[in-house]
Amino acid sequence: TAIEDANKIGSTYLTHDGKIEFREVNSTSTQATLSLYDSNSNDFTSDASVETFNSNNSLTIRDPKTDFFKELDEMITAVENYKTYPDTSSGSLRNIGIENSIAMVIDMQDHITRTHSMVGAQSNSLTASIERTELLELSTMTLRSQVIDTDLAEASLSLTTLTMNFEAMLSTVGKVAKLSLVNYL
Repeated sequence: TAIEDANKIGSTYLTHDGKIEFREVNSTSTQATLSLYDSNSNDFTSDASVETFNSNNSLTIRDPKTDFFKELDEMITAVENYKTYPDTSSGSLRNIGIENSIAMVIDMQDHITRTHSMVGAQSNSLTASIERTELLELSTMTLRSQVIDTDLAEASLSLTTLTMNFEAMLSTVGKVAKLSLVNYL
């Protein structure tokens, strides 16, 4: 019952970068606190408990899930604090330092270049598709024009010819009708 009630109040899940996050269901800002403890978390020789939590204190320089602006803020902080290398002598223990910032900038530049290349390839593919579509549209219009549309000059000439033939035939029939044996004598 306590677990069911707790699930109605809040939820715990892993974020995209592997961190545990707790969110209260009925509130936008939570007042809840979360505490985890495992007595075996730093002892790798003993048997693992049901859940083992190990602290990850390593600095990450190259990460495929790069948060561009977060990394940029860390680089700026390293320059502002005059930290060439990560160390514990001053400032934040988690600061990457200027040397690692340069490596991160190169990685981000490579990532942006790869992404730009992908966008360019997709753009070229889309442009080629649009050109093929326009060519098919033009071809369809040409075929329709050849099948359905009428050449006005040719149609006018044909109509004039048929009209003249019809009038000549009516004239001939009229003359034949006027002929009789009396007119002949």
